[in-house]
Amino acid sequence: MKNEVYYPKKDNGDRIKGFHNTYKRMNWDKPATARTTYNGSVSPHNNVHPGRGLKDGTYSNPRVLSFLETFIVPMIPENINLPDDASDTFIRTIIGEAIPLSC
Repeated sequence: MKNEVYYPKKDNGDRIKGFHNTYKRMNWDKPATARTTYNGSVSPHNNVHPGRGLKDGTYSNPRVLSFLETFIVPMIPENINLPDDASDTFIRTIIGEAIPLSC
């Protein structure tokens, strides 16, 4: 939202105004914010992967955290037993509803 060149735009080119944390990348050097129930989408909260810096000064394409990364950030064990019939979306929603573990 703060980028003067690349920012969300309406069809007519006007800048979309939004909350300060919407469409924002996470930061490699800061603790991660809590996941939201919509952590599978780029738009809500600042849940965009921090990306990698490119030679031209830009960053790699924005993306949400992978399903595995969604477990790693709040320190949920990878070997947790999940119901076989639970979809990725359902699990992401449950993680977004969870209280983060303290370090």
